[in-house]
Amino acid sequence: MKKSILVAIVSLCLAFSASMPAAASASSESAPIGDGVNQTRWANVSDITLSMTYSGGAVNWRGIIQGKSNVVRIDATFTLEKLNANGKYEYVDSWTASTTTMKLDKSGSKTTAKGTYRLSVKATVTTTSGATETVTDSLVKTF
Repeated sequence: MKKSILVAIVSLCLAFSASMPAAASASSESAPIGDGVNQTRWANVSDITLSMTYSGGAVNWRGIIQGKSNVVRIDATFTLEKLNANGKYEYVDSWTASTTTMKLDKSGSKTTAKGTYRLSVKATVTTTSGATETVTDSLVKTF
């Protein structure tokens, strides 16, 4: 009798679990915002790395976009903004860059006062098939 009760319980558990939708697992689609590392996993980009430092009265920054092996062109715009007293970001400067390889590495500098800055990148990635994908990322840092 104990065996038949146990079989019934196990059968009920299996039937119940089969009728439930699959549990959501941690997604590999995103990473924490503002970490300067790949926020979102894109189809044609394996990594975006953004960094900023403050030295000599200037914000110095670097952005690297690493395309996958099918990438033949990357066109990017990097934008630097400063957080104002009203809690809004104001445009400071922007830079464009492009490459016909699968890796774009761009750096720049802007003389400016210390504060909280946001470095953003928006890029169009082109693949060997001619398909394009738009990717974005950003980093916020206080100096």
